[in-house]
Amino acid sequence: TYCQFFFLMIRRPPRSTQSRSSAASDVYKRQVVSTQSTGGMLCDLGCGEGALQKKLEEANVFDKIMSFDLVKLKDFVIECDISELPLKKGSAHVCVFCLSLMGKNYIEFIVEATRVLEVNGYLVIAEVTSRFKSLKAFVKLVKQLGYSFVKHIEPNTFFNVLVFKKVKNEKINLNAIVAISSKNAETLKNDVGFLEYFKDKELNYYNYSAYLLQPCLYKRR
Repeated sequence: TYCQFFFLMIRRPPRSTQSRSSAASDVYKRQVVSTQSTGGMLCDLGCGEGALQKKLEEANVFDKIMSFDLVKLKDFVIECDISELPLKKGSAHVCVFCLSLMGKNYIEFIVEATRVLEVNGYLVIAEVTSRFKSLKAFVKLVKQLGYSFVKHIEPNTFFNVLVFKKVKNEKINLNAIVAISSKNAETLKNDVGFLEYFKDKELNYYNYSAYLLQPCLYKRR
């Protein structure tokens, strides 16, 4: 389909970003292994070619590793929309997003990861630094979905790695996320860019989350 073709294109970044993607995967591996977690299942959401699964299998930390993406690029990758995972509630110990929160509805990906995570499970997000309009507001948004913030790592100038721990089961729906968005907007009320962005847009979960995590623009080098 057209949608799958689009994702196939963006999952294969330009040459200038391939080394960065590999570096992020390496940092991500070290971070996941250092969560003091052993056993259980890890889910790589938006996995591309599943490089993270291959790296983590070498570490032999988890009982099971599953990789999901919209397009199946490797035989072991499970093809699905990561906003609707074929997993039971509370079945995963770690969910990871490595440069994969690309859709404007990415908050729905995080909500779905929250559903499949067990209480005391970990959510790890690695993203390009330049995408964050407000890292503080982004962290606050995720925390209000039922998480505590564990740590923030900047391995270099290109990436941010954020680690969260699920502390409770929140009953989340889109209306609740809209309410969360309104509360978080208070932290940005004096931001000129924020006021300009929402001058002709409704403040809802879709627009607010899209504002916090901007599109990643690749520059010719």
